Amino acid sequence: HEKGQGFAVDLDAEVPDVAVDRVHDVLDERHAGRPFDLAILDLTVPGGLGGAATLAQLAALDPGVRAIVTSGYSDDPAIRDHRAAGFAAALPKPFRFADLDAALAAALAEDEAAD
Repeated sequence: HEKGQGFAVDLDAEVPDVAVDRVHDVLDERHAGRPFDLAILDLTVPGGLGGAATLAQLAALDPGVRAIVTSGYSDDPAIRDHRAAGFAAALPKPFRFADLDAALAAALAEDEAAD
């Protein structure tokens, strides 16, 4: 885990298809009182599941999962209408730290509004 800006970041799920495997760890963390707040999923993952497919699998295991979609394809429907695609926020590439911060704030605010 890495910490910064008040967030703990888990970089273990950078390898294709690892994100879905990690959901079991996420659920274990949640039951241990250390829940993950959200995932950042890239739409295009060469050799692996893309963000939309990963989100569908994560949501099947945890219907309350929150995710930010990111992509260099700003014309993709999931970026243009992230809520319709099931994402809490969108983060088009390339992005700056301020863009990441804004997407995190938007996704977390949506999460709080749902509670």
